[in-house]
Amino acid sequence: MIRLNLTNSSLDGVTLFGIGDVPGAVEVADGQLGSVNLLDSRQSGAVDSSGRAVGSVLAKSSGGLAVVGYDPNCDVHAPGCHRDRELNDSSLRPGGGYSGAAISVSQEGDEFSRLAVHADGSIGWAQTHKKNGTNSTTVSGPGYDTILRRPIARAVQWAPAAAAKSYATRDVAVEGAEPGDAESVGLGALGDAAALLSANVAADGRVRVLLQNVGAADLKLPESTLRVVVHQFV
Repeated sequence: MIRLNLTNSSLDGVTLFGIGDVPGAVEVADGQLGSVNLLDSRQSGAVDSSGRAVGSVLAKSSGGLAVVGYDPNCDVHAPGCHRDRELNDSSLRPGGGYSGAAISVSQEGDEFSRLAVHADGSIGWAQTHKKNGTNSTTVSGPGYDTILRRPIARAVQWAPAAAAKSYATRDVAVEGAEPGDAESVGLGALGDAAALLSANVAADGRVRVLLQNVGAADLKLPESTLRVVVHQFV
């Protein structure tokens, strides 16, 4: 293990290989450490004195690939915030550099990133292309037109019953869900029943599922798994 005390300073650009199975290849006592590449390691990473991950780090781990990026939600002007880009900034650095995301994907000739995975798990997509010779395409601004913050999935058991031309409801607790979030829903026993299934975030943390019987006969379904997925977009 390498221990670094970077009080009132920063170190950018460290590459280590043949680390072995130590819990942390680099321990940062103070200051900022960035752009760390760890090769041929298993459990190793870069941590602070409390054992928490510090970034930005790219490491080969026992599971394959580990990426630690900066917090995309901190105030770029506040002390302790190590990133220099806003969440919605997809521009590449002058001279062909990279965006502030943990993972950024673009094509040769692009001015902006097309796909980004941020350190908090959010994913951004953009249709941002550069004019290339005679093949002119629209150039949009340096931002992602769609950012998925995260999906939240929950499953409960439900045996709905509804009279003809009537409906049944079920509330599902989904912590973190907010009114206006997009939802998708499925019910295992629905099959070919003449019924429509929908969902809506009725209040913070509560999703109301509606099964509408559009058939001419009463409907009673056996108990099965009701799955609700809330999609949170920025």
